[in-house]
Amino acid sequence: MVKKYLMKALLQFRQRLEARGRVLWTVKSFEMNTQIYEEACAWFVDAARRLDDAGRREFDRWLRKSPEHLSSYLEIAAIWNEGRSSTQGQVVH
Repeated sequence: MVKKYLMKALLQFRQRLEARGRVLWTVKSFEMNTQIYEEACAWFVDAARRLDDAGRREFDRWLRKSPEHLSSYLEIAAIWNEGRSSTQGQVVH
């Protein structure tokens, strides 16, 4: 559920930024790789649940595998933080 929300939010967020001529940390030459973004979403959710030592080492290896992994993860984190800050002080039903 959270992963699906993050993927949908990612697409909407990127569209808004691109409409304003802005891009977060990604390099414009990167094409959006759905598999990498899905993996980034999974890692984001897993990290929120607290990884054990082996999980942290695996996450570190995944991040270092490619710059696109890191930028995708940072975009997911930014989207999550943007959503949280836009709903602070609001009652969610």
